[in-house]
Amino acid sequence: MVLMVSARPKKKGGEAGRSAARHFSVIVEDLLSQFKVFGEALQGLRENMALGFDGIDGRFDGIDQEILLLKDASLTHTRELKEVNHQLREIRTSVDRLAEKVDQKVDRTEVEAIVERALSRP
Repeated sequence: MVLMVSARPKKKGGEAGRSAARHFSVIVEDLLSQFKVFGEALQGLRENMALGFDGIDGRFDGIDQEILLLKDASLTHTRELKEVNHQLREIRTSVDRLAEKVDQKVDRTEVEAIVERALSRP
């Protein structure tokens, strides 16, 4: 709705014209007052929203830092796990070699039997 306001109200003549002009002025002043209150409320809302967004931005910055820490820890653990797996493979290889050597060893009873046979030969 568009309210057209002229700079000067039209003269209607006499007391009725002045009364209408005063009534018109009161309405315009009331509208201006309401617009001022609305503008102040809108400015307050903007300030509150800005503070709220600043708080949210701060929380996101904290979350970003936490994610970076988690990513760094994850990469470190991945590297360490690869190293542990490499060392585990080396240990398995060593154990396999030892197992082969143990399988090739003769136990004490076998040695005693061999010595006994050697001594019993004429």
